[in-house]
Amino acid sequence: MNNRRRGGQNGFTIVEMMMVLLIIAILLGIAFISYSFSLDRTRETACRANLKNIRGALSVYQAEHEAYPPSLQELVPDYLEAGTDFQCPKSGQEYLYDPLEGKVSCPYHQEL
Repeated sequence: MNNRRRGGQNGFTIVEMMMVLLIIAILLGIAFISYSFSLDRTRETACRANLKNIRGALSVYQAEHEAYPPSLQELVPDYLEAGTDFQCPKSGQEYLYDPLEGKVSCPYHQEL
């Protein structure tokens, strides 16, 4: 049985190489989309966790002082760790805070 190609040369044809490159490109595209989606979900989860921590600190502050703080910065360092970021990890926008009602929300993720 003769496995040699025409002309007596061994190796891959250009069509075979292009098919391999096409398959690799498709797999990379799928991986990039999956990574991008995962990164968005991670940032949204971080935003939820930040808001939960801030809301908990606001509750403790209100219980101790019988009023809400005039700004979120008043919660640091007694109720939140120093360096706490008061902005959405995804959009970079500052959290909205109402000192009269003690409500904090994310302007980017309205439903949080």
